[in-house]
Amino acid sequence: MKARLDHTFKHGFVVNEEALRRIHDIVSKHINESPAVNATLTDGVTVEFSSIDELMKFPNANSRQIDVLRIEGFGPRRDDDSRRSAAVAFHRNRDYATISLDLAGEDEQILLTRRGIEEVLDGTARYVGHTLSRWEVPIFWAFCVIFGGVVSLFSTRHFEGSEVSSTDGAVALAVLIALLALPIPIGILLGRARRYLFPIGVYEIGAGIERNRKVESIRLGLFKATYGVIGAILLTIYGPYIVELFSN
Repeated sequence: MKARLDHTFKHGFVVNEEALRRIHDIVSKHINESPAVNATLTDGVTVEFSSIDELMKFPNANSRQIDVLRIEGFGPRRDDDSRRSAAVAFHRNRDYATISLDLAGEDEQILLTRRGIEEVLDGTARYVGHTLSRWEVPIFWAFCVIFGGVVSLFSTRHFEGSEVSSTDGAVALAVLIALLALPIPIGILLGRARRYLFPIGVYEIGAGIERNRKVESIRLGLFKATYGVIGAILLTIYGPYIVELFSN
């Protein structure tokens, strides 16, 4: 029985050599042929590779990073003019990432191939950056509303019933406008920090290996520093109570 599957996984990923080789082997078994491997770069150029070995030698430099990576192919035609096909494509953008899976063939074979590929993709999935990117805009606007409300309330109470000169009023108004506009650059900086510390799509190919290791090292350092600050605050708050408890 002929069947077709077209499915999209909406989550981030970190793709390494092991995962790519496993996907390549699964696709190859599905179509009984060696699949094609190609990548579209950030400069718009599409590069074709003869094998995973050649792909892993690609520089993947900052100026020409991989945006889309595909492993795809068609099997030989059969007597009924049908043939199997398979395509796995990793897509990454600044604010989202997807993995598309397209299979054609017999129903039972499609189920087996899908199960094998999903098992590999489960090991590459990353959700933090993708989740943060989805909630970044709503959280930012909620912060703007709350921040603007607090500033407006403070300014109203501060100047209510007091006599201020026109100069002081103009300065106060300028300060108020500056404070209300402050969330915009803060939001831009936080967005850039999120994209750097929690990249949505990572290809551990060429220079991408070292880039990812550097980001992981910085992220781990920030987590440790955050835990240290939280621990110091808790110790400052509860330290006297603990000392008093044991002294008694």
